[in-house]
Amino acid sequence: MANTCAGCNALENPDLPRVTLLSGQEVTTWCECWRAECADRDIDVQRVLALPDREARQTYLAAYGQDRGPAALERLKQAILHTHALRKRQREEAEAAAAGASAA
Repeated sequence: MANTCAGCNALENPDLPRVTLLSGQEVTTWCECWRAECADRDIDVQRVLALPDREARQTYLAAYGQDRGPAALERLKQAILHTHALRKRQREEAEAAAAGASAA
C-alpha cells in the first residue's frame, strides 16, 4: 500500500515539500489537510482569539462545530491552543529580553 497524504497520494512525489500537521500526520504542502490547517490557524484562530471574552469564544466555537462538524472543530481547537502557547512564549521571551536590556 502506498504512503498516502490523507488520500491524495502526494507523498509519493519526493519533490514536494513535507510538513507535519498539529495531529502529527506528515503531509505535503499540496495536501488539502495542510490548506485547511493553515486556514484554521491563520483566519479562524485570529477571529476566535480576538473575541472579547470566554463566553463569546465558546458561542463562536459551538456555531463553528455545528457548521463544519466535530473534526473541524477539534482541528480549530488544536490550532487555537498552539497559537495561544506560541504567543505566550513570544511574550515571555520579549519581556525577558526587555528586562535584560534594562538591567544592562
